[in-house]
Amino acid sequence: MPLKIVDIGGNLCPMFCCDKCGEPIKGPDSGLMGWKHEEPAILLYFHKIRCDPGHEVIPFRHDLDVFMVWLQWKYGPQTKGWKDADRRADWLERM
Repeated sequence: MPLKIVDIGGNLCPMFCCDKCGEPIKGPDSGLMGWKHEEPAILLYFHKIRCDPGHEVIPFRHDLDVFMVWLQWKYGPQTKGWKDADRRADWLERM
């Protein structure tokens, strides 16, 4: 499961985890997201250098930070309820 809730210093945080080694990807600049063009498409997440399977295995891919912006464009501020969700996420971050 690439998205897990991880305990970091007593705080529960959502984190992407590497599909190869299973460890959390520490930040969006240290991970890759890719997919195999199958039906249904399979999303995969990897650490950039140490776990990258290469373009031959995962031909469609982006840096994880680009994927996060892509998600925000698709489901972000223009959607109903975004401001409320943003406030709730801010509150969770301060816990």
